[in-house]
Amino acid sequence: MTRGILKKDGGSDATTTMSRKLASNSEDDEAKSLVCFGDLTIYEFKNILGDNPACEGAPLTIKWKHNSKNVVAIDYYEYLRQSRPRRKRRDLIVKSAERDTYLLGQGYRLDQIVKAAEETKKIRQQRQASMKGTTWDKFKSVFENSLAMKIIKAQRTEDAQQQEPKIVTSKSA
Repeated sequence: MTRGILKKDGGSDATTTMSRKLASNSEDDEAKSLVCFGDLTIYEFKNILGDNPACEGAPLTIKWKHNSKNVVAIDYYEYLRQSRPRRKRRDLIVKSAERDTYLLGQGYRLDQIVKAAEETKKIRQQRQASMKGTTWDKFKSVFENSLAMKIIKAQRTEDAQQQEPKIVTSKSA
């Protein structure tokens, strides 16, 4: 039997007991309703070849039907989660080459992967073409010609010059 994360009062776990103690200290005991957390259900889905045009290369998506389902006590899950720091947004991005390698390992043929990448590129190009002449395109051109953009370009040039190694030579007499 699977229980949701929210359950009505009546459970016997530690969270429910804590909620009852807090509620009994309130002035309006009978009008208060309690919210308690139960078990956590984790569904795992298989990654498959997708159709999202927002990424470069062959995109990934998940299947509609889950592979596995695990029910875990929320306290245990939180305990395990503390040992693993949260990943940063950039760590969640899968590079194109890694996606291709993963899809090949999952049994997709190279021609399927290339076809998906070409289709997403075509959709991206169509979207860019449909935006030409729109308000966004005008805003973009104004921004690129603005003072802020010139400052950004100057900073990038300055950063590139600082990173470039300089070789100093002198003539010996």
